Amino acid sequence: MTSRALNLVQKCLTGVGLTKRDINEVILVGGMTRMPKIRDELRNFFDKNLKTGMNPDEAVALGAAIQASALQYKFKELQRYVVSEVTPLSLGICGSCALMGTVIKKNTALPAKGSIILGTSVNDQNKCKFKIFEGERKNCAFNNLLGEFTINNLPKGKAGDVKFEANFLLNHDGILEVEAHETMTNQTSKLIVTLENYRFCQDKISNIIDDAETNCLDDLLFEIDRAAPFVVSVDSVAVQSFHFARSLGVF
Repeated sequence: MTSRALNLVQKCLTGVGLTKRDINEVILVGGMTRMPKIRDELRNFFDKNLKTGMNPDEAVALGAAIQASALQYKFKELQRYVVSEVTPLSLGICGSCALMGTVIKKNTALPAKGSIILGTSVNDQNKCKFKIFEGERKNCAFNNLLGEFTINNLPKGKAGDVKFEANFLLNHDGILEVEAHETMTNQTSKLIVTLENYRFCQDKISNIIDDAETNCLDDLLFEIDRAAPFVVSVDSVAVQSFHFARSLGVF
């Protein structure tokens, strides 16, 4: 149990780009922190004395009360204490050869948005199918399919000349809206997904992240291989370039 707790601590630090040396104080909250073994492990992990002067149970209740007050927007001085929800897994679109194009990275605070530019992969392609995935692997076959939609009757043109912009918008309620439009004729298609319907349990999410870390070299080789010239079917899209526009906070 203690090793699992420390693994969660390390993942939290990694997720926000910090190391244990960046932490100034460690304040113990929650009934579990009364256990001597937990305290010893945390003290050794951070290599510093722990703050134990606060009642661990009262701290949890006090934090919940502050969060509830802050969410009502009645007390401006509490707004800086609002806890932001984050997306636990990356969201993206499947390019040609099953390559994942990440648009919103995991641990991005909600609401969040992003966009990606794509292009046709063959000459005179008449339709494009957009598949939306959640996950951390470069190969979409290992990620979770959330949904798909299609834009038909594309204008004729050479491969890559007909382009699309796909915009992702993820709100506080976990509702993902993906809209793609073809830039020459402004044809538009949209997909709306309630992520709660696809949400994994925390253990499953942890396993997905661990799997991506374990197979990071395979994913790198897969990405390099798929970056070479390729021929794909007419219902695929080839990723031409990426650009991300994330918004943290209110749009």
